Amino acid sequence: MDWAAVVIAATALLACEREGASDGDGGGGGSGSSTSGSSAASTMCGDRLVRGAEACDDGNVRNEDGCNAVCVLEAGYECNGEPSACGPLCGDGLLIGNEGCDDGNTVDGDGCSPDCDVDHGYQCTGEPSACAPICGDSIEAGPEECDDGNTTDGDGCSSTCHDEGDRRPASHR
Repeated sequence: MDWAAVVIAATALLACEREGASDGDGGGGGSGSSTSGSSAASTMCGDRLVRGAEACDDGNVRNEDGCNAVCVLEAGYECNGEPSACGPLCGDGLLIGNEGCDDGNTVDGDGCSPDCDVDHGYQCTGEPSACAPICGDSIEAGPEECDDGNTTDGDGCSSTCHDEGDRRPASHR
């Protein structure tokens, strides 16, 4: 049995039944057929139009793309426009799509940018993301007092990137 043909036929039949239900005569349309934006017939998920109870409509009936198969907004996404353009919602603590991090906020300078990119000099792990500066990468970030490119104690900048005071070589002062 060709299941694809069955699904296509069933979808076409459903569309005809919906259209026929709106014209009041129980038939398949005709001169009295109505396709106004307020009728139940015009609300069909996947038609790229946000109507009725639809929260979004991205033109397909796939899940896990922000707008699910019944046009309900999926957790961790935001959708805008018609057709709905959906993308990860930054700041919700969920890692989705191309987010490099999501620490549950949109505060700048904490390791995870307001656009959910990992800030230069930081490493972020987990969900929600926990971000910390990378000591020893030559990038002074966050609470680091210094970062001389290594994690060696006794050279003026400690292995935890804190200033060691007078023991710092002249080249690092």
